[in-house]
Amino acid sequence: MHAFGGRGEGEINVIDVLSVIGTAVSVIAAIFSFIQATKSKKEKSESQKIKEYIIEKYANYNDSQLRIEIVHVLKDLSKIRKKPFEQNPLTTGRKIFDDISQLLIKIQSQKIYETEVITNSVNACNLIITNLDKTTFSEQMSDLIGHLSDIARHIDNSIRSV
Repeated sequence: MHAFGGRGEGEINVIDVLSVIGTAVSVIAAIFSFIQATKSKKEKSESQKIKEYIIEKYANYNDSQLRIEIVHVLKDLSKIRKKPFEQNPLTTGRKIFDDISQLLIKIQSQKIYETEVITNSVNACNLIITNLDKTTFSEQMSDLIGHLSDIARHIDNSIRSV
């Protein structure tokens, strides 16, 4: 050792050893952090896929429940479609009219309503039931059934495509 506390050639200082160890630990920690970040990203991606799958299945469940209601209303409409305007439960009673109105509101509250075909069909149905007319009643009934059938068909296709 030199008189001023320095080191001579070949001598290893404790500070130098600690510095090398600290550098090595820092490099190892950085590598470990990188590996963990990569794993975390993969796990996040997997959890995101699972979340999207669950959301899609839930939407399909809602859509299939909606389809069941549409089929029920279509059966009711098929039973009364040939009755004259003055004697038709759609114009004289409120139950079938209310059922259709509630169904259309329910469809509008679902994600499937964002689909242009569904939006157009729901709007057409609303227009029909709010403007029932004696002279065009038969055509209105056919159109109403057609639009509701289009919605049910679209739901079927969207569920099957998943």
